[in-house]
Amino acid sequence: MGMRAAFFSVICLLVLNILATGGLTAQTPNWLGTQAVNGNYQTYQLNDLGLFRQVRLQATSNGAIFTRNWEFMTGGGSPDYQTNWRPYSGSCNGNIDVVIPGFNQAIAPTNGYPAPYGSATLNNNFGGCSGVLPAIVSGRYYTFNIMEMTFQDADMAVLETDYDPRTFSSIARSPATTVFACNTVAVTVQMSGLLSAGENVYLRYSTDGFSTSTVVQMTMSGNTGTASIPAMAAGTAVGFYAFSSPNTLAQINQQLNVIGRQSLFDMIALNLSAGDGYVTVADNQSPSIACPGNVSANTAAGSCTATVTFAASATDNCSATVSYSPASGSTFSVGSTTVTATATDAAGNTATCSFTVTVADNQ
Repeated sequence: MGMRAAFFSVICLLVLNILATGGLTAQTPNWLGTQAVNGNYQTYQLNDLGLFRQVRLQATSNGAIFTRNWEFMTGGGSPDYQTNWRPYSGSCNGNIDVVIPGFNQAIAPTNGYPAPYGSATLNNNFGGCSGVLPAIVSGRYYTFNIMEMTFQDADMAVLETDYDPRTFSSIARSPATTVFACNTVAVTVQMSGLLSAGENVYLRYSTDGFSTSTVVQMTMSGNTGTASIPAMAAGTAVGFYAFSSPNTLAQINQQLNVIGRQSLFDMIALNLSAGDGYVTVADNQSPSIACPGNVSANTAAGSCTATVTFAASATDNCSATVSYSPASGSTFSVGSTTVTATATDAAGNTATCSFTVTVADNQ
């Protein structure tokens, strides 16, 4: 056997051995273990929200900093600590327990040893130590978020609120069917109730599958939120959804500059709406135009002409402007003149109609 064949044989044997012993399990975080609620360690199955997992707990007693722990792990019907997401170091391996940097912020994983702060770093074969939390306040809600990573370090966050976040009842857009390239799309959400102080709702949309995105705060009236997506070029695929967060838009943008990843928007989310999307189409529909009836006018005193104004009306799937030849307000000579009105939309589609202006000399 040549050296190259022997090398690949060794690699294959190593991989098979790792898989056989549970070394590289292709699993994602499914469970949270924590003392956050009352100081007693409990496990909670995470809810799958697509690209990340989440669970929300309400504390029933106060807890000082460093006294309440946390860790994420795999497992089906029960937790499996063999593969977990927690700090590399802590009191379990002779180091100092590490606390997360704070609540209400996305926490990027750190690979340092000893760990400089608490984060969701991947550990295999039961490695790592439980992280710890900042001070816990009785009655507050703690939302644990972690990215749905397969055998990788993961972004995480713990969101602290003094309210139970509202859920999304519905999301809708207008136009509800075909979206033309000229259309601004209005998005409306209905929340399960009035928002609490400090509870914000945002619209997030993207034209590249959320590799990049734009986030705007929705304007709330009662439990209804509204925001708009600007008109896009024909053929643009737009995806969007809404999310709620305890963070202001300024705080979100500042964190995005620090963490530099779109996963930030998942990590600082309390609740999500359903997602929606559309593809813009070219506007090839002509406007509709209606001319006024024929116009009659008399010459002005001491003159053989008359100044005449008129107006046609136009409708369009987007919007249209109307021009005239001759223009409204022009001076017309005695006799009949044909006026042509033209409606033009943003895509250059046109429609025309005509009428006559008849000027009589009755002097």
